[in-house]
Amino acid sequence: MPFVKTPGLVERLRQHDVSLSGCNLCVISAFGLLLWAAPLVTYVMGYVRVDDKWSTEGIVWMTNIVVHATTGVAVDVDLFFCGGTYWPLQMCIVGLATFVTFTIPALLGLYLATGDDEGVTISMTALALACFSNAAMVSILFELFHKGMIGRGVKEVGEVRLRTASPVDASFLDATRTNRAATREALAARKAQK
Repeated sequence: MPFVKTPGLVERLRQHDVSLSGCNLCVISAFGLLLWAAPLVTYVMGYVRVDDKWSTEGIVWMTNIVVHATTGVAVDVDLFFCGGTYWPLQMCIVGLATFVTFTIPALLGLYLATGDDEGVTISMTALALACFSNAAMVSILFELFHKGMIGRGVKEVGEVRLRTASPVDASFLDATRTNRAATREALAARKAQK
């Protein structure tokens, strides 16, 4: 028996065959930690170089550090306890991550306006890492969503996607769609004859 139980979300990812979810749990954990820690390091670097910690610049960097750490805790709660199924927690995670990502361009603008090359480098790196981490998070959730929907019997019918209970229902819907089209054609032909 392993020391650590596999988190619920990882099990869900594996059930739906999400890309790379079959990797060793240590690899998945290391990847997640890297995606969380890399932006955090740049936020700390940005904060450390600020002379006046209570300036707007210092407060924004510190806010990013605190919000990013809070997001990491929320991700762990979701990973271990909710399995990615509690939308209010997902909303908080995505909202907090987005907030941090959107504050970084303000810092970048400050550094560009003042000609602070080191600040530009740190904020550009922070922005790139934050965007990459957010993209990884959202991509995994999208793939889980799409593969989960396919597994639940979602059947594409024309341009409309319908959820069906079984493949029999899906064939019935295809036949119904064909019958409706034939009925429309017959009514149009009768109308044209009159």
